Amino acid sequence: MTISEFSAKYLPSLVALYKTYTAPNNLAVSMINVVCHLPYFVRFQKAPECSNLVLLQATRMANAKTDPSDPEIIGETCQFLSTLLVLQGTSAIPPDVKQKLVKKLNTWKRRYDGQFAGETSGRCYDSLTGDRAMTQMAPMFKEILEKPLNQCAAQGCNCRVEAAGPELKQCSRCKSVVYCGVLHQRQHWAEHKRMCFPASF
Repeated sequence: MTISEFSAKYLPSLVALYKTYTAPNNLAVSMINVVCHLPYFVRFQKAPECSNLVLLQATRMANAKTDPSDPEIIGETCQFLSTLLVLQGTSAIPPDVKQKLVKKLNTWKRRYDGQFAGETSGRCYDSLTGDRAMTQMAPMFKEILEKPLNQCAAQGCNCRVEAAGPELKQCSRCKSVVYCGVLHQRQHWAEHKRMCFPASF
């Protein structure tokens, strides 16, 4: 089973599993980290049942009684939060949670400077403190992640989802790419079929 097929079938169950945990790092986080760059997750995190993911993860991290001793676990935990911050923003996180979390992130990015944990915690820290460079880059990262949902997938086509523009149609099978018309959908099928699976959501 490919990660695309897994995402299409099991993302709702995986997010439901994530919500049953209380620790900021868990099996569900590890699994979501593998698929969070795919359009399946990018689309699903817009669903009502996912609207509070960034708040939930930030709160769990801020309120954790002890920090992981393994920097790889810290890196993975922060990687998940970093993706959620790009996709869902920071506005849902209350000031008190943000304050506690920023303090932890600052410690981690200094302690693990030059390591994956330092890099991911630094990204989260910059997002939550309004770093100018991160504020400018976050929308670009979000646009890249959302591109399959907002721009015709056919090579060279620049048709995008616009309020006043032509309506783009979802792939009816995976619902995770869009096309400006049947011709471009057919042209792209040879490439897309490897990642196209019936979505359960």
